[in-house]
This record gives sequence, C-alpha cells and structure tokens, in this order.
Amino acid sequence: MIVATLNREDIRPVIVETALKMFVTKGIDSVRMDDIASELSISKRTLYEMFASKENLLLECFELHTSRLREMTDLELSGGKDVLSVTLNYLDMMIAESKKAGYAFVSNLDKYPKFKEKLELHTADLNSHFQEFLERGIEQGMFRSDIDIEIVLQAFRAMSRLIADEQMAGKASFESLVNSTVIVLFRGIATQKGMEKLDEYRFKFNNR
Repeated sequence: MIVATLNREDIRPVIVETALKMFVTKGIDSVRMDDIASELSISKRTLYEMFASKENLLLECFELHTSRLREMTDLELSGGKDVLSVTLNYLDMMIAESKKAGYAFVSNLDKYPKFKEKLELHTADLNSHFQEFLERGIEQGMFRSDIDIEIVLQAFRAMSRLIADEQMAGKASFESLVNSTVIVLFRGIATQKGMEKLDEYRFKFNNR
C-alpha cells in the first residue's frame, strides 16, 4: 500500500487502519514499527513523527476497534435484537479475530503499560454494564427472573479473568474457552426461550 502521496491528515487514519489489521492478524508483540512503515511504503521517520511510539499507535488502534464494536452493538440493539443475540454475534467476532493471532494479540502486555491500563479499564466498563445487560435479558424473556444477579456477575467476572489469563495460551483456544465457559454459564441462567437461542448458536458453532 502506498500512501506517500496523501497529506498528513489523510495518512493518519490509513496508518491506524493498517496497523490494527496487522496487530489483530500477527499479534501486538510481533508487529514492529518497521513492518508497519514497510506495509504502507512510508519511512519509519514519518511514522514516528505522527506516533511517538508503537504504544501510542496501539492506543489509537484500540480506540478504533472498540468504537466499531460499540457502534455494531448499539445498532443491533436499536434495531430490536435481543441482548443474547447481540452478545453471541459479538462472541463470534472475537472468536474470528482470535483465530488470526490467538493469544499472541494480548501477550507481553507488561511492555505496553498504557495499553494494558486502557484494556483493563475497557474490561471494567464492560463489567459495569453487564448488570444492565442481565436485567434487559430478563425483561426480554431470555434469562430467568429468579437468578441472583450479583452472584451471576461475579461468576462472569471470574470467567473473564480465566479467558484473559495469558497462562491459558497453548492450553486452550479462545474458541474452546468460550464454548466451555460463556455458553455453559448462559445456559445455566437461560429460560426456555434463551435456551433455544443458545442451542441454535451451539449447532452453528459445532458445525462450521
């Protein structure tokens, strides 16, 4: 890709888009600034003039990625989809991305403290909205009304820590963890209506 003919304002989003694809495909630690510059046919000096460090570029990539996910989920929810369907679509996207880079995407995060902090804040924000998700799912008839929401929240938080644990790398794929934790936990709190939705997903999951 050649972007040298573009002005600085136009180059920046192209750099972020390209770097995001490379980070997702190869993993954060495997992609060097040299690789990104080479992919875009620009000098490394130009790249560093626009992004002081790889971590600064990584932060912008993360902002782009999370904003797209928010837009997707907001659009689906506003279009009348139930929260369980929206969540399963989200998981499908995460699984597809994990197959490209696996745990390599989030390995060695201690090298990128600002990004690690941003990722932790994002996870905390998702957890803070999960109670609203459960309550909405109950209203939609997807989840049982007799569940103890606080206990379920703690179970999902523990599950999130398990999935994010770098020590799981090489022991289980992200896809296997989702199938063995998220889906199992959803089944435990689902109504018959929610169970039918999950069974449809599991059938598709196991036959792709």
